Amino acid sequence: MRPTLAAKILILVAGSVVGLAVADAVVVSIIGQQQIRSLVRSDVQSTGALLARILTERGTAMAGQAHILARLPVLKACIQAKDEPTLQDMATDFAAQMGASRVVLCDRDGKAVADSAANAPEQAVSANRLGIDTALDGNDWTGIVATHAGLSLAVTAPIKIGPAVWGTLSAFRPIDSRLATDLTATLAGNHVIFFDGVRQVGSSNPAIRMGAHELKSPEIVQSGREKYFSLYASFPFSRAEDHVGFAVLRPYQQAMMVYARLRNLFLGISGGVLLLVLIAGVVLSQGITQSLNSVVRAAEIVKSGKWPTPFPHYANDEIGLLQSVFDEMTVAVHSADEKVRHGSLATIQALAAAVDAKDTYTKGHSARVAEYAARLAERMGLDEDRVTLIHITGTLHDVGKIGVPDAILSKPGKLTDEERGIMETHPVVGEQIVKNAPQLASSLPGIRHHHERWDGKGYPDRIAGEAIPLDARILALADTFDAMTSDRPYRNGMPIDKALCIIAEESGAQFDPALAPVFVEMIKETVRSVITV
Repeated sequence: MRPTLAAKILILVAGSVVGLAVADAVVVSIIGQQQIRSLVRSDVQSTGALLARILTERGTAMAGQAHILARLPVLKACIQAKDEPTLQDMATDFAAQMGASRVVLCDRDGKAVADSAANAPEQAVSANRLGIDTALDGNDWTGIVATHAGLSLAVTAPIKIGPAVWGTLSAFRPIDSRLATDLTATLAGNHVIFFDGVRQVGSSNPAIRMGAHELKSPEIVQSGREKYFSLYASFPFSRAEDHVGFAVLRPYQQAMMVYARLRNLFLGISGGVLLLVLIAGVVLSQGITQSLNSVVRAAEIVKSGKWPTPFPHYANDEIGLLQSVFDEMTVAVHSADEKVRHGSLATIQALAAAVDAKDTYTKGHSARVAEYAARLAERMGLDEDRVTLIHITGTLHDVGKIGVPDAILSKPGKLTDEERGIMETHPVVGEQIVKNAPQLASSLPGIRHHHERWDGKGYPDRIAGEAIPLDARILALADTFDAMTSDRPYRNGMPIDKALCIIAEESGAQFDPALAPVFVEMIKETVRSVITV
């Protein structure tokens, strides 16, 4: 069932209020999420700074201990003698002294000769390859490494005998969930997760399970039933290619609580406003729909192609005035309809005259071209309707020049390539203008193509021969002849006989070879008749 006008008014008003309320709620949510993302970035920066401080403190202490132990004479003697059993005992003792989870001793070739963990020392050496190589070059090293057990803070010191490096001492301390929990305590309920590549190796909340690839930008992620705002960053003292990092997660519900309250407040206020608007809309719509419905019914009659009789007016206000004006309009529209149908032609002809008036040197050009073209069409035996069409097309052929700047139209000299390009748009512009008058559709081909050449070197479409519409081929002769024989700011008009010689020479090149001789003869006869008179 078609809704009534009153219902439409109510739907429009209610829809506007609801739409505004929803838009407000969405805006609040978007602003809230953007603010939370900024906070998450700040969380990451704070966590990174805190991590850097903690790791720096631990690394400095471990590096100092490693440096002292690496200088022990007994260690130097054992590493020089390759006394592996004693080195193994020393590694175990060193780990206990340093509070390290693992101490690995390597020889001067970077191979493990003792490991306090006695578990896959080659894996620890591989993970700490950069530190060992740095120490073999005689320098201390501190950094983050990833082993099968997880992430560790590693320090490596060279074992020197004189100036020569005979081995290295590496100590490892795990970066585990306890550190993540400590960091979380400083972040007001947010969570911290450590990653070795994409593997989660430490978390302040073991229930949160996700991969590091999910946390590359401050976006919303989900773990189980919970949602978080999260962001990933590289670990301090780690290399980007190691893909060792951490993520900070801010619980979504907790973060959005303030914004959710604000959104609900907006929705509540909007609901109250909607109720009041609906009540007012019902009262007001009933007062105006009766009068408006009479106008709607009359409009439906007009839409069906008929002319309604005057209807009674139900009001003396603006709606009553609308009804009176509608009655007068229906009387006037019918008589004006035919005038409107022919108004487009007159308007476009006025535009053509305006184009001629833009340049006093080409004044009357369109009228002369139309006359030449119509006479040539008669010569070629075209029927009267076609001759009339060609005359109209000639009148309108340059209407597109209304869009060409006066500086180009009246330039006293040769146009630049850019100016010529602008000038050559006028056939297409003219076509677009005339398209607005459906009754002139037959003139469009002549308007668009009157600058095409028989040899295909014209514009705008570079078509050739009989592919060019006949009307356009006729107009091309008339247009060119009038252009050559008219005065311009930079030259006088060409003598008629010279212009006709050029047209004859261009027959088969620029012009239709069947039309050019006929046009030349037509102009010569005109000249002879004028001279005779």
